Amino acid sequence: MAGMSVGWAVHEAGHFVVAASQGGHAHFDGVTITYPHAGFSPRQRLRTASAGFQFQWLVSEAVLLPREARLTDHPVSAFEGGVVSAHLAISATYLAGLYRHPESDVSGISAGSGVPPGQVVVLLAVPALIDGWRLFGRSTPGWLPTLSLSIKGSMVGWVWQF
Repeated sequence: MAGMSVGWAVHEAGHFVVAASQGGHAHFDGVTITYPHAGFSPRQRLRTASAGFQFQWLVSEAVLLPREARLTDHPVSAFEGGVVSAHLAISATYLAGLYRHPESDVSGISAGSGVPPGQVVVLLAVPALIDGWRLFGRSTPGWLPTLSLSIKGSMVGWVWQF
């Protein structure tokens, strides 16, 4: 449970850090980070709304990649598995319908990019599906980490070049 909590906190910290770096005043409302009166440009809104996903991708790679690259022979601990599972759960929650909420991360990404929310949520689900396979799969193909990094890297690059 601690790993899941940390994974959620990493997601929310992403919003806070990026909002603050762009001059926005983010607030913790008891569940999430909000920045309702930040006055962000579409580019800033896209970057801030997607920051939670970017941070959870980074942390998931920090957990999964060293084992896949055989940099360590230690299995994923329960705590680390919880951190990655938070990424999976957050993504699944958006896919299950939270993406429709007008103040959701997906709505912010959509508003900042012009990509419809339904397409945004599907794009965000792909890394989660791959990471779920990487975390829970018994025998995953060697190309899977490269695919995961390529997809995440492409999305992060798109957000920051916009």
